[in-house]
Amino acid sequence: MNLALSFNPPIVDAEKERRHVADTLNKIYIESFDNAALGDLLAGAGGDPKNLRSLKRLQGVLESIANGADIPKLLSPFYVLYDLRVAYSHLTSAETAKDILESVTGRLGLDAGAGMLEIYSRLLQELTSSFEKLTAIVKAEVTADGNELG
Repeated sequence: MNLALSFNPPIVDAEKERRHVADTLNKIYIESFDNAALGDLLAGAGGDPKNLRSLKRLQGVLESIANGADIPKLLSPFYVLYDLRVAYSHLTSAETAKDILESVTGRLGLDAGAGMLEIYSRLLQELTSSFEKLTAIVKAEVTADGNELG
């Protein structure tokens, strides 16, 4: 929580800033998932969490309650964020990082040469939209089960 509260959006498009933004957003939005709890929920829904990471576990849980919603599409911004981190982490070759970044901008509907400020803005819009739609799916499931959400 402290990381999310102390995070500031990028103000310049510099290499160090790209790495920091991608890494911090990944920690806030992806690494913060409780992988063990997601595994328990997925197993309880009849799925097999073995060898799955948190996003795939979350996808399986949501698909078990989604009533036809396109969960992979709704989770796409999270996968885009993960790929953005990989592109800026220097864990791949420069050519692979370039290809990943082009995929990121394409999936966000941006030009291949989009900078971090554009990527950040669009990614936050997409993440916000996904959270809103996913919240509605979960609320509908909880309401259908006769439970109340605060």
